[in-house]
Amino acid sequence: DLTVMLMVLNSTVGDTAIPGHDYILGSQTLTFMYDESNNINSTPCVNVTLLDDDIPENHLYVTIGLLVASIDSSDVLIVPGKNLTTILILDDDHGVLVGFNERVIQVNEAVNHSINICGYLTSLMGIWKSNLSSILVVTNSTVKELEDYILPTSTILFPAWSISGGTIWCQSIDILNDTIVEDSQLLILQLVSTNPLVEVDGNYSTITINITEDSNDYIEVQMQCTLLSVSEENATATVCAMITVGVLEKSVSVVLQTHSITAIDGKDYIGGLFTLTFTSGQSLSDNSFQCLSLIVLNDNTFENNETLLITLNSTQQDAGIVRIPHARNELLLTIIEYPSSDIVEIGMVQDYYEVVEGQKPFVTICAALYHGKLGFDVVVLLKILNCSLGDAAIPGRNYILHSEMIIFIYDALNSINTSCVNVTILDDSIPENTLYVTIGLFEESSNVFIIPARNQTKIAILDSDTDFVISMQYRQYLVDETIGIVPICVVALDTSPFIRKNVTFTITANGTATAGSDYIVPDSFIVDSTNAMIGDIFCFNVTIIDDEAVGNDLYFSISLAVHDSNTRARILPYNSTTEVKITEDTTDCKLQYVYIALA
Repeated sequence: DLTVMLMVLNSTVGDTAIPGHDYILGSQTLTFMYDESNNINSTPCVNVTLLDDDIPENHLYVTIGLLVASIDSSDVLIVPGKNLTTILILDDDHGVLVGFNERVIQVNEAVNHSINICGYLTSLMGIWKSNLSSILVVTNSTVKELEDYILPTSTILFPAWSISGGTIWCQSIDILNDTIVEDSQLLILQLVSTNPLVEVDGNYSTITINITEDSNDYIEVQMQCTLLSVSEENATATVCAMITVGVLEKSVSVVLQTHSITAIDGKDYIGGLFTLTFTSGQSLSDNSFQCLSLIVLNDNTFENNETLLITLNSTQQDAGIVRIPHARNELLLTIIEYPSSDIVEIGMVQDYYEVVEGQKPFVTICAALYHGKLGFDVVVLLKILNCSLGDAAIPGRNYILHSEMIIFIYDALNSINTSCVNVTILDDSIPENTLYVTIGLFEESSNVFIIPARNQTKIAILDSDTDFVISMQYRQYLVDETIGIVPICVVALDTSPFIRKNVTFTITANGTATAGSDYIVPDSFIVDSTNAMIGDIFCFNVTIIDDEAVGNDLYFSISLAVHDSNTRARILPYNSTTEVKITEDTTDCKLQYVYIALA
């Protein structure tokens, strides 16, 4: 007879079952019986009794190996590929029941802050042996991650061997103030089980976070022009309002109302109360305009030019979020009489000039006689109009208009049909956006008709001064994996109080750390440079994610670049990048075992 021994080995593929608690091995040996004729191919067996412990746990493994006694080692060979057998014990016990404490939470975005969403956890069997978890999934939400909220981690862990009944768990969420005019938004989170031992309470599986709008968010709307003229033969006058401050992600309305001065409603124009609606996405760009086509009537009566006033107001519904500056809340519209045969027609030669300050001392603007003949000297007036698509140039600082009139000198041969005036361009050495000056033609005599399509010219003054200069505050940040939020800062090196716009910088990151699982960085951040001084510090937040796993120290580099192509903001090239080194959490651990079998 030959006896071989059975030895229980530690599992290498999963949790190891515990003898006496999860199973009982019926014998420590297997015996092959001697048969003189060797007709019996002996196959000895032993029973393994499986025990039900009524404890929720992962699947367990029992690995049993064959071992030959030393006295038979020279005569018996255990086949290497058949020296082990493994029993997989599948657990049939229920685990834990989890759910949210509340179904709806209401918060205001006015201040960036963190909120805790909490829930309950109840064990169905008293204790559980394995770490269990659920995940939070964002569903059917109107918010944008990193713009409206930050969810530091989506995994909720329920540690092993927790005591049943009344356990409360919580997860923090950062609510961000985006300063955007928008409706209240919904962030809907759903609990989803990632383990068959975790059961989610169907009645409390979702929570709705209602993020109400900051009452201080607003947009600024103003008239595109404060002076406008149109010929009564043109049939319509285009009157526009535009957004000059703020970002819009909802529909907002303003009202235009006509008021007669010398023009008569119903005879010279069709007036009334008109609503203009700005929709989501209209803000500080070419599509930030909403316009009204006001109908102008030709009354076939020879008369003087007539005027009316058009005022801009917010609606009662949107009064809290729409601000209208008093200096740009109305437009004076002049309806120009249709010319008769003995009237001369005058207009600008060119409707647009572009010049870089400091490169050309002046711009010559000219008007021309397009129809009719002069019987005497004719004077037309020049006026500065606030009718630009961008920032208005300031007279005396950005330019000098050397005359407020253009004179056409009577010539019996009518050989002179053009008259000009110079505009001196001044270099103010102030960083700023492109500036615009709009100069309009106005008649002083009833014998002069200003052609509506040629009644003004625009000069764009391109800036040549150095703009906003920044540098990374630190070249490297050394942080622990558990730190959470790290502010990354830049410092202003060269600024001007006359910079008139915010500057947007794009952010890129790369390295051995993985975006999304080791860290989260925003795509961009905005620096308010309008009042910046040298030495001012501006920061954006980077979220460091603790993966609770053993690993090496990681790093990633953050680089900044100027996002706005029309700004002269600069980043010092040798200091536009910073490195973040993440040191491993020392509380993360891995258990290792060495097993010694004695025979």
